[in-house]
Amino acid sequence: LSYDYEKVRMDTVVSGGNSNATVIGIILQELDENKNVVFQWRSWDHYKITDATYDINLRESTIDYIHSNSIEIDYDGNILLSNRHFDEITKIDRQTGDIIWRLGGKYCENNQFTFLNDPDGFSHQHDVRRLPNGNITLFDNGNLHIPQFSRVAEYQVDEINKFVSLVWEYKNDPQTYSSAMGSARRLFNYNTLICWGGLRTVSISEVQPDGRVSFYLTMPDTLINYRAFKFPWKTNLFVTNPDSLDFGFVSLKDSSIQVLSIINNSDKEIEINGVLNRDSAFTMLSTLPIVIGAFGDTTVHIQFKPNALKSYSDDLYLKGQRITQIVHLSAATVVNVEDRDDNKFNFSLAQNYPNPFNPATNIKFQIGKFDFVSLIIYDILGREVATLVNEEKPVGNYEVKFDGSGIASGIYFYKLLAGGYTSVKKMILLK
Repeated sequence: LSYDYEKVRMDTVVSGGNSNATVIGIILQELDENKNVVFQWRSWDHYKITDATYDINLRESTIDYIHSNSIEIDYDGNILLSNRHFDEITKIDRQTGDIIWRLGGKYCENNQFTFLNDPDGFSHQHDVRRLPNGNITLFDNGNLHIPQFSRVAEYQVDEINKFVSLVWEYKNDPQTYSSAMGSARRLFNYNTLICWGGLRTVSISEVQPDGRVSFYLTMPDTLINYRAFKFPWKTNLFVTNPDSLDFGFVSLKDSSIQVLSIINNSDKEIEINGVLNRDSAFTMLSTLPIVIGAFGDTTVHIQFKPNALKSYSDDLYLKGQRITQIVHLSAATVVNVEDRDDNKFNFSLAQNYPNPFNPATNIKFQIGKFDFVSLIIYDILGREVATLVNEEKPVGNYEVKFDGSGIASGIYFYKLLAGGYTSVKKMILLK
C-alpha cells in the first residue's frame, strides 16, 4: 500500500478549489516472491475525491482525501481496505479489482449498510481486521463522534442483507480520545491488544472479553506509538531440548514421564529458580533451584498424569535471572481397554501440533476397533481442502502429517469420522 501524489485542478472539482493542488491517492499492489506485480488497484479508478468526509478540506494546496491505513486479506481471498478519511471499509475483488461493498459510519458518503444497534458507526478508524468467527474489528478513533471518544469495536456483518451489529466494544473508563494512529488485535487467548495511538495516558492495553484489563503499558511523552503487536518471545541465554514435549496418548489410570534437557549457552552460571504452568496434570518432578554451570547442561523430568478424558495443551515456563524459557506441553487421554463396556471404544482425536503451524503440522488420533476411518481438512467456509485418511484401519494409535504449503494462511478445521465417533478441531496456518 503506497501513497500516490498527483497534481489535480481542484477548481474543477469543488468551488474555490486550488488550480494546482497536490492530491494524495493510494496504489495497492500484490507482489509475487520475485517482486513481480501480479495485482494492482488504484484509488483514482474507483473513488471520487469528494468521497472524503466533511472535515477534509478539499480547497487546500495538498489534500489527503482518502488516507488508507490497513489491508486485510478476507476469508474469501478478497481485500478489506480501511480508508480513514472516508470513514469507510471497502471490500475489493482480488481478481477483477471491482468494489464488492462499501461499509462506513454516519458521515461516510457511500455506506451501503444499516447499523442495527450502533447508529453512528465508526469514524477515522485504523487497523481493520477480520476475525476467525467472521466478525470485523477496528480501532475507532472517533474524530467525528460527538463528543469525541476512541474505542475498539467488533462488528457482525451480514454481507448479503447489508446489516451490521455491534457485538463488542471497549472504551477506557474514564473515556479517552486518541485523534490519530492506533490498532486493535484479537489474540489467540481471545483477549484484545489495543494500541491507543496518540493517547498519552496509556499506550497499550490488553483487555479480556469481559472488559477487564490484564496488562497496560505507558510510554514517555517523547514517544509515539502507531501500532502494537504481541509475539511469543524466547531467550537463547538458555534453551531446552526438545523445545516441546508431546506425551501422546496416556490412559486415565497411568502417567508418563519425559526428560527435558536445559542447556546453558552463556559463559556464566545460571540458576533456574521458578517454574509455572497452569494445568496440574503436568508436573516438573525436579527440585528447584537448578544451577547450571557455564556452557553446561542438565536434565529435568516432566510428568503427565491425566485427570479427565480430553486433549491437553499447556505451557511450561522455566524462569532464571529475569529470563523465561517456554516449553509447550501436549497430551491426550484414552480409556483403558479393561474399563470399557461393549458400547464404548477407544476413539480420540488430539489437538494438532504445532499449532499455529507453518507449513506442516501433525495430527494424532486413536481407533478403538477395526472400522472405516476418514480424516478430512476443511476451510473456514466448510469447503474440503484435503483428505488425509480415507480407508479401513485396525485398532491403534496413528499420526499423520498435513502440509499446508499450497494453501493460504487462516483458520482450518480437521474432522475425524470412525465407528460412529466424530470429532472436529480447529487449527491455524500462519505463513
